[in-house]
Amino acid sequence: MKLKWKILNLGSIALIGSGLIVGNVIAARYAPIITTALSGTGVSFDTNEFKQAAAQSNELCQDIEGEGIVMLKNVDNALPLSTKKVNVFGWGATNQGFLLSGIGSGSSTISDDKKVTFLEGLKDDGFEYNQDLIDMYNNYDSTDYGYTSSRMKLIEPDSSYYTNDLIDNAKSFSDVALVVISRVSGENVGEVPTTQPKSHGQATDTTRNYLQISAEEEDLLNLVESNFSKVVVIINSTNTMELGFLNNSKISAALNVGIPGQSGAVSIAKVLSGEINPSGHLTDTVPYDISSSPSYSNYRVIDSNIGYLEDIYVGYKWYETANEEGYFDDVTNDYGTGYDGVVQYPFGYGLSYTNFEWGLTNVSIPSGSDLHKDSDIELTFSCTNTGTKAGKDVMGIYYTAPYIDGEIEKSSINLVQYAKTAEIDPGQTQTDIVVDVSAYDMASFDSYDDNDNGYTTWELDPGTYTIKFMSDSHTAKTMAQGNVNSVSYNLPETVVYDKDPITGQEVTDRFTGEEAYSGVPLDGSTLYKDSSDAPVYLSRSDFKKTYPKTLVTPTDTVEVKKANNYVNDSFNQTEMPDFNVKNGLYLATKSDGKKASLKDLNGSSGTTLTYNDDLISSIAQDYDSQDLANLVDEMSKDDLENLVENAGFKTQAIESIGLPQQYCFDGPAGFNENTQTGVSSGEWTAFPDETVIGQTWSKYIAKQMGLSMGAEGQATGISGWYAPGVNIHRSPFNGRNYEYYSEDSVLNGYMAANVIEGAKANGVHCYLKHLALSEEGDNPRNVNTWTTEQALREIYLKPFEIAVKDGGANGLMTAFNSVGGVWSGANYAMNDEIVRDEWGFRGSIITDWSDGSGNMTIHSGIRGGNDIWLNPNIGNISSKLDTTDPTDIYCAKIAAKNVIYTFANTYWYAKNYDHSNDEVVAQIGTEVVATPFAWWIPVLVVVDGLVVGGLATWTYFVLRKKKDKKDKPKIEAK
Repeated sequence: MKLKWKILNLGSIALIGSGLIVGNVIAARYAPIITTALSGTGVSFDTNEFKQAAAQSNELCQDIEGEGIVMLKNVDNALPLSTKKVNVFGWGATNQGFLLSGIGSGSSTISDDKKVTFLEGLKDDGFEYNQDLIDMYNNYDSTDYGYTSSRMKLIEPDSSYYTNDLIDNAKSFSDVALVVISRVSGENVGEVPTTQPKSHGQATDTTRNYLQISAEEEDLLNLVESNFSKVVVIINSTNTMELGFLNNSKISAALNVGIPGQSGAVSIAKVLSGEINPSGHLTDTVPYDISSSPSYSNYRVIDSNIGYLEDIYVGYKWYETANEEGYFDDVTNDYGTGYDGVVQYPFGYGLSYTNFEWGLTNVSIPSGSDLHKDSDIELTFSCTNTGTKAGKDVMGIYYTAPYIDGEIEKSSINLVQYAKTAEIDPGQTQTDIVVDVSAYDMASFDSYDDNDNGYTTWELDPGTYTIKFMSDSHTAKTMAQGNVNSVSYNLPETVVYDKDPITGQEVTDRFTGEEAYSGVPLDGSTLYKDSSDAPVYLSRSDFKKTYPKTLVTPTDTVEVKKANNYVNDSFNQTEMPDFNVKNGLYLATKSDGKKASLKDLNGSSGTTLTYNDDLISSIAQDYDSQDLANLVDEMSKDDLENLVENAGFKTQAIESIGLPQQYCFDGPAGFNENTQTGVSSGEWTAFPDETVIGQTWSKYIAKQMGLSMGAEGQATGISGWYAPGVNIHRSPFNGRNYEYYSEDSVLNGYMAANVIEGAKANGVHCYLKHLALSEEGDNPRNVNTWTTEQALREIYLKPFEIAVKDGGANGLMTAFNSVGGVWSGANYAMNDEIVRDEWGFRGSIITDWSDGSGNMTIHSGIRGGNDIWLNPNIGNISSKLDTTDPTDIYCAKIAAKNVIYTFANTYWYAKNYDHSNDEVVAQIGTEVVATPFAWWIPVLVVVDGLVVGGLATWTYFVLRKKKDKKDKPKIEAK
């Protein structure tokens, strides 16, 4: 019995001791995350500067939503409403049901004092709504679901909840029924379901996908259509839904409001009342059936592989080109015939309360002229409001290029530019609306030398190029009498851009054929032992024969593994580079000119820093300056290791060169503290989602958002922003679509370019993301992505290229996935040969969230052009920089150079930016956010001591040998 007692006690001691060790290991590994979760980030929101910036941002939030709402339908001028009394139907209309944010990094926590729900927006605009209906929904489900995957369950009462009394009272209250339909998705919740999970114990509906209306919503629509004379549907969704149900003649009007952020719901009410004239246009094609897209068969990852077999035919480029080729000629259904039976709302579609006429007032190269390699066409337009309400309008500028059957793949129509007017009063005209289109903008990337001219680069085939002025991708713009809605040009002979027209650098294929990077082509064509299994990419030469089937997983796993493990060797060094050189250069010092300590640079000492403007100016204006090289030489190996490995939500302070710590936060709808701390104060502005921003089609609005982000960042010590996102809405089932603008690369590129310019002008650098081919809904770690280099260049890299060249982007974020078989962060051909060499990108490249584990190793990434690791476990990383390896140190010095350049270029740009026409101007300062005190560590030490002491005492008493009673001396009675 004593032995069993000892074993039991010793086992308990061992278990508790083991738990203590494991707990301390975990605490050490995740110390920074624990500190921020318990102590916050050290950011202060109490300054007048921040309050002013936040107030301006809140107004901008409403402006973005006001310009981003798309009116899809308006029969007999049902909108604006003539009454302020409305019935509101749908659980999505309630305060807990209406979506103000999505899930994941694109979400934002909104404080109660800033939050404006749909119902509150109605009330603020003077609407009165039927409270009995809202009470019914609240009683049905009052759970606060938060921004988690549980919100993806459809919550809608069945028809039994709509009693006769409830409906009769509603009919007496108003003849207007507003019906809200909501869908939410986001990061880390998987792809959008192809079924409909339900709440309240209801069985999942396997007959409908999540982006279709549910049986309960369908019953609700039938109910309100039968009882109310005016029915308005409001779509509040992160993703494009199937909207065929809107074709019902009893539905009077419909608005796509997207995800409106903290106070955008105010603008929804104002659109309903007519105070705001809707001017938003769709950024995605809306087909009646989502499965009609060629990406449908391959939108999911299969066995760690995904195939973009639709090639360049994404979104409207598929639907318009397929229509051009007669692919839909046999379609006949309840919606219509041909194209009209397939597409409900084209890309760029949007209605207004007024009408506009456009005029082409000047064109720098007359229509009918010959084009040349360096031709730049300047188009000048006027726009007249011919209706009765003030409003704004959008013109899309598209081009059609000559297609030669069987040669370079080409969409029948391509967005190349766009313009949005200012608000124009009835009868008034805005003039001097200018857009530029260059010949290069209309080039195609011939990755296979399909025209057999010996080049694999950007090319223009000879023939007619037509520039069209469009309301949407399918509809020509209404022009003033006598004005044309297109201009055409002749290209006499093939034009080859073997050098980038901006940088002058060589351009050629990097991922195609025998010379493909890593030896494995991006299209995966060599990875099949049976050639009949090799991917077939969609081709305009025969859409029916090449229409995508499900990707067959590559069968040559040896070759796949070869690509997965490929490490660039072009930087290999044999001698250790210089470091610890005493050049006496410091980016920042104390205000008295003395060297700043690490505490000073971390913000812990309270000392005000002074920036060395002359040194920073020298670096900012010349990436190859000797000053920058000398500064990097001053750093130690430890400095380099710290900078590269520990860039989770900040770049580290480096004492040897006076580089201050710089906080960086996630986005892209506003700074997201939640991803760093697990909690959020909700103080930063939660803007509408990127899709709504895209739906404004306004470069001006995009720049204003960037300026606002910069102002909020400067006021709270935030220097970097993990945004904007420019991945493509390849499929509506991508859970993260709301973090990106659209299905089109050009629209994405120019919106991002303007956001970046604005943020940078107010002192915040952006990490444009996710580079590249990261269109999957789940974060695609270790996923091989196969496509053609033409699609990579024209669709998926193009928005990054535009943002770099037009927006001055000086930060990029690589993706979790592989480009082909090589992790994006290790893909030298993309990160250096294309992005840095061809495009001229200068700045730093960071990973997505990574502790260096899996395929996202420092060994491969630092050699592949990835500079720093977004590692939240500061001081702990799974793969480390090898400070004994000359190549690691050489590459780390390049990384340091890039990080310093990003810092210097942003600071200099902001200090010298002309803000004369900007409403939001930040005070560019030198304050650094202090890392909060980790009070829990000394507490943990005390607890550890008490537990260890307790265990030691316990062990002593368990193992102590007690004296036997018979050994005790007897006491004899006297």
